[in-house]
Amino acid sequence: MRSIHGHVEVIAAIIEELSPYAAVRLSDQLGKIFLDALDDQPLRPPAVIIAPAEALAEYMRSSGDAAGSLYTDVGPEEGGLHLLVHLTEEVLTKAQAGTTITVEKDEITVRGGRGVDLSGLDRSGEYHWTVDGPDNF
Repeated sequence: MRSIHGHVEVIAAIIEELSPYAAVRLSDQLGKIFLDALDDQPLRPPAVIIAPAEALAEYMRSSGDAAGSLYTDVGPEEGGLHLLVHLTEEVLTKAQAGTTITVEKDEITVRGGRGVDLSGLDRSGEYHWTVDGPDNF
């Protein structure tokens, strides 16, 4: 795996990682990546990854520290790059037209993605989930 020395190299690594799954296009704004298609399905409007230099560097540092226990044969920089797989997972499982995925200093957030938004639930509440089978089950 190549050495990552700066923001441009990390953005290039993100694009390389996503290219087998998505039509990826760089924005004129540094740190912004458009996903025009995912799994050969067009995304209109495109999904957007926002990865500001400072936040991306801090995410890589914190991920690199966490990666030390997982990837003992590499340094923290390369370990952090390994953990960018989380970004790919977020894209593959949640991105749809109009989704914004943001790399923040210690997490990756997704707005407008697939799935259920549970952020409004009372964390101290008691909840029970049920599944109803089809009528002819």
